[in-house]
Amino acid sequence: MKLYKQLCAGLMVTGALAFSPNLADAADLTACPAPGATYTYGERFVITDLSRGLDDSSQRIDNLGGIFPSGLIFQGQNYSSLYININGTISFGAARSTYTPEAIPGLNYPALAPFFADADLTADLVGDIYTCRDTANQQIIFTWDRVGYYNKKTDKRNSFQLIMRNSGDQCQDPNVTSTFDVEFRYNRLEWTTGDASGGTGGLGGTPATAGIDAGDTVNAVALPGSGTAAVLDLVNLSNVGEPGVFEYRVADGTLPNCGDGVEGLCEECDLGVDNGPDSACTSLCTAATCGDGFVHNGVEECDGEVLGTGYDACPQGYSGTPLCNNDPANTAGDGTCTVSTEGCVDVDECQQASNLCPNGTCVNTPGSYECACDAGYEINGNGQCVNIDECANGTDTCDPNATCTDTDGSFDCACDAGYQGDGTTCADVDECANGTDTCDPNATCTNTDGGFDCACDAGYQGDGETCTNIDECANGTDTCSTNATCTDTVGGYECACDAGYVGDGENCADVDECSDAALNTCDTNASCTNLPGTYACTCDAGYQGDGTTCADVDECADPALNDCDANATCTNTVGSFTCECDEGYVGDGRACGDRECTEEEAAACGETGSCGVSDNVVACVCGDGFELDADGACVDTDECADAALNTCDANATCTNTDGGFTCECADGYQGDGTTCADVDECSDSALNNCDANATCTNTDGGFTCECDEGYVGDGTTCGDRDCTEEEAAACGDAGSCTVNDGVVECACAEGYELDANGACVDTDECSDAALNTCDANATCTNTDGGFTCECEDGFEGDGTTCTPDDGGEGENPDGDVDSGVVSGGGLVGCSSTTANPAESPWTLVFALGGALVAIRRRKR
Repeated sequence: MKLYKQLCAGLMVTGALAFSPNLADAADLTACPAPGATYTYGERFVITDLSRGLDDSSQRIDNLGGIFPSGLIFQGQNYSSLYININGTISFGAARSTYTPEAIPGLNYPALAPFFADADLTADLVGDIYTCRDTANQQIIFTWDRVGYYNKKTDKRNSFQLIMRNSGDQCQDPNVTSTFDVEFRYNRLEWTTGDASGGTGGLGGTPATAGIDAGDTVNAVALPGSGTAAVLDLVNLSNVGEPGVFEYRVADGTLPNCGDGVEGLCEECDLGVDNGPDSACTSLCTAATCGDGFVHNGVEECDGEVLGTGYDACPQGYSGTPLCNNDPANTAGDGTCTVSTEGCVDVDECQQASNLCPNGTCVNTPGSYECACDAGYEINGNGQCVNIDECANGTDTCDPNATCTDTDGSFDCACDAGYQGDGTTCADVDECANGTDTCDPNATCTNTDGGFDCACDAGYQGDGETCTNIDECANGTDTCSTNATCTDTVGGYECACDAGYVGDGENCADVDECSDAALNTCDTNASCTNLPGTYACTCDAGYQGDGTTCADVDECADPALNDCDANATCTNTVGSFTCECDEGYVGDGRACGDRECTEEEAAACGETGSCGVSDNVVACVCGDGFELDADGACVDTDECADAALNTCDANATCTNTDGGFTCECADGYQGDGTTCADVDECSDSALNNCDANATCTNTDGGFTCECDEGYVGDGTTCGDRDCTEEEAAACGDAGSCTVNDGVVECACAEGYELDANGACVDTDECSDAALNTCDANATCTNTDGGFTCECEDGFEGDGTTCTPDDGGEGENPDGDVDSGVVSGGGLVGCSSTTANPAESPWTLVFALGGALVAIRRRKR
């Protein structure tokens, strides 16, 4: 099937040759032949009948079986209902409210579109859509009668119809289920576009489209001018020879196209191609053989003496009957299957009808006529003489200050208001000078070109024609001082300074009443204070009253009125009072206290105490960190003896000081002593001595070390496994067995060394001075695993350091003699040189890590 059917072939332009469009020859709308129809064209569109406040609406038409028993097929789907849409389309499957026309071909849904554009039925009670079910004739008629365009515009209207007929068995094709004919009828077309589709005045923008579209991108036909401004010319065009009428057949949703060389539905042949020797071509498609006496529709205009549809009459403007160019009766024919105007005689329209050219002279032309217009008229698009609007096109001779009024064939000029003259010449009128102005008596008139202006005089307001007094005092436009009273007058206002001010009303200065006793009423015992516009009297201290009368106040009668000490006597005076300390107290009367301590009383309190007298009783007050002893003297308080007296942290050591105390965090804690926080030794390897192969665990005030899995030791030292008993025995009593990376090694204790057999034997440190630390004046004695040093006679010391003996004088004033022996390891012993060992100083000597440490006790 051909994608797009070009409809130019076979179209007849039947309107006047010189004018387009010509509504006179448009198709009549078909009345509804169904019995009992409510209106001429059937039943009104439901929505227009119920509410004219809706636009872009649709109505579903059901129960089509009485007219189309086999349904309506598009794209393989059978429809038993359809939708009539306000915007000039019939759709299948769903209503369509789209108002801006879409191109045909190009729809994605099946639709019949007599005039797809934005119609509007909401403007007034004129214009309707009708549906007619004509069962008898197996047809349904849809009528759009006098519809306007969006937005509520009725200056132009369109009237058109869509008729769907059941073609029954006219298509003798067993493969066809549903065949129906579509007829478009155009009676009146004046607008193409709604305002919302870019139109202005019903034209321009996106113009209406018209045609049939199966929505399958294949079967579609667009009517001439569809989608262009020329769509309005459908009232003059046709594919069946009747202006404004177009007919098509739809077979199972396809459009048979006779003459396209493709045999489609409802065609037995096309251009001589048939189905066999026994088949015969139907009238829908007969082979185009010129001279066979049968007109091949769409290809031939005539054949012999037979004229094609629509060619049985001469063109407009002629009378008679046209002839075929291959008709033997046409001596001028050229033998082709085309139409000749031979046999047609020109009609003189000017003589046949009067008044063809109102406002002009009718001139006959071949096949038509023309109008020669009178002065003041011109030819319009329909060839008629219409009035020339000289005022609109600027060809009038009116003065610029005059109004041009168009008349039939001419124009009139009238001077505008404010001007005088004959209209072609207009001069300004001075309304102010001749008294024709309408200015208020309290306004000034100023003449202008073509008018006058009125301006209210100063002190008045209004439009100049009506002026009312301005209350400057009420609206705040006066210039009175803020210390003055404004009084409105007719056309002005007055200013008067308020009491307490002097000036001209616009400038008011304050009067200083206090500068002259005659200007105020203050008491002699009162103070006068000048205020803006007035003054104030305030009784002096010691007096009471309203300022104009002031009386003495007895401050001593009420303690709240005097500041005398409780141990003082108040004495009232004129305007004041005096205070004097009572006997036994000292002070200025307002503050009275006990006497001071004597030097002897102060000395008894000590350096850290202060002496005070209260009710003649002497008492000592100790300073912070001190307290009274039984004798009343101030002595140091030992805050460390009672936790309630110091602020040391529980993990700190308190040390008492003279008049105070100090706090120092214990080992494993840090802080200022009053607050001590645990030190996380594990967070810094410098703070713990855990082995690199051990895990450090912080504890409160300390830490623990535990060898990691696979290591043994105390955590500070982690090594490989212990040696077996046999391996340990091999190292000897003075050796220690270790395993390093699987190798058993013996390590001798300090003071021992490996012999040639790998056993640990004692090292003789005394045999080599480099191996012992004995003083040069000491004797070195080798021991098992170590050595001892003992100062020689005449020397004293620990053996590693020996100094000449000074006979017990000097360093030991108590006469005690300390002695001790330093050895390479183990506890050596203690010694005392006093007669009573219990009272003597002593020395504890022991070996620590191979070095001797001596602790000596001194008697205090």
